[in-house]
Amino acid sequence: MKLLFRTLWMFALGLSFILAPTDTLYAAEISKQNLAKYGQQGGPFTLIDQRGKTVQNTDFLGKYMFVFFGYTSCPDVCPTAMQTVSDSLDIMGDLGKDIQPIFISVDPERDKPKILADFISNFSPRIIALTGDKKAIDEVTKAYGVRFEKVLESVSPSNTDQSYLINHFAGTFLMDRKGRFLVLFPSGISPADMAKNLVNIVKKH
Repeated sequence: MKLLFRTLWMFALGLSFILAPTDTLYAAEISKQNLAKYGQQGGPFTLIDQRGKTVQNTDFLGKYMFVFFGYTSCPDVCPTAMQTVSDSLDIMGDLGKDIQPIFISVDPERDKPKILADFISNFSPRIIALTGDKKAIDEVTKAYGVRFEKVLESVSPSNTDQSYLINHFAGTFLMDRKGRFLVLFPSGISPADMAKNLVNIVKKH
């Protein structure tokens, strides 16, 4: 548990901590014994999708939820992660039909449904983007053990326009068909490695 949160917090502080995209160490199924070490990620949520529709975690039962936390104004990590997810699903073809990629915003102030829709239109049409009020986002990030921090970039003389970035955890969670945590894919993994590991997991489940 301490190891998990230490790792997440390092990401949240924006440190240069990149996990190696190996096949076995970071993209292997985590056993019940290892759950005690890594902590249990995931839990119920009620959010709003890019069409303005209310969505709950139970809507995805029967599919693998592939969950990434980020924000649409992210300059590099989030677009790269979404492109990796999109490419990996293309590589998988029909084997990936039961995987539902989900982008959850950690920037509810700016990421309203239309903004989310514009953002994910650049990637796979299968991606669902979710947002909500601050309370809802705080609850879902806490459930997944994800920390994030707003970093003020600039303030105008009138103090009415603030520009900020958000340091956040950049791994992607794979949940099983019952919404239970399976695998944490590291930031920087290639689409080919992601697809290979997803295929192995789907075949076993």
